[in-house]
Amino acid sequence: MTNCTKSIVVSNQSQPISFEGWLNLLDISPNVANRIKRAELPIVFPVNIGAIKSTNRCIGETICEEKIQIAKHLGEKLNAMGMAKAKQGLWQEALTIWGDALHVQKVILGSENSDVACTLNNIGIAMFWLGRVELALNALEEALRVRRTVFGDTHLDVAATHHNIGNILMRKCDYFTALLSFQEELRIKKQLISKSGKDAGDCDLTQAFLGIGKAYLKMSQFQEAKSNFQDALKVFKDLDVSDDHPEVVRILRDTKKCDLYESRAKRLPRI
Repeated sequence: MTNCTKSIVVSNQSQPISFEGWLNLLDISPNVANRIKRAELPIVFPVNIGAIKSTNRCIGETICEEKIQIAKHLGEKLNAMGMAKAKQGLWQEALTIWGDALHVQKVILGSENSDVACTLNNIGIAMFWLGRVELALNALEEALRVRRTVFGDTHLDVAATHHNIGNILMRKCDYFTALLSFQEELRIKKQLISKSGKDAGDCDLTQAFLGIGKAYLKMSQFQEAKSNFQDALKVFKDLDVSDDHPEVVRILRDTKKCDLYESRAKRLPRI
């Protein structure tokens, strides 16, 4: 464990609390606390932690406020560590780390918190890549519920969660329900553009159009699929993305699939 020389004063008698002491005060699972200690996280206490005097507050109030800061800080560090593992393809290790982050966050911050929703989203993605589709869907649906509670229905994080849920439903071959998720993502992003002045690049409309297009393609609704692929291409063109960009190349390939499959379908004998 990194030796942190900073401490926090929680009374006029200047009682220091070490990082290990804060872990004990967080009332988290001993197993989680031990994993955090072994992780040697580069802990840097948030502003004011390490030098706060509770001249006008009782010790309990000070500890409670600083517990929240520590929990948020730990959650950020653990999420970053999990993301580093995910980028290496080490999804099981990432899942364990994010599970520890979720435990810390729920114990201190409660379940209705944006940090909790972010970690649930990460857990859902890890579950997806580990092939645990139902558990992935459960985690993402919980993330969506929390994000709606915290942010309301019209927020980019809510739209992003709809997109992730759509991807999992595509894996389950539930194309119609996936389509509904992608369409809700698009609705939110278009509303943000019209109300807040965000542009298509900031909202990443292409991802919504592509999700809708792929769902329609799987449902053999080729004209609708092609229309959404062309909408995605238009956004890329407006953003001056080159024709040899990998995403543009993939969209052009999928657009050709629509033409090919539609042509084959027209040649099939009618019953």
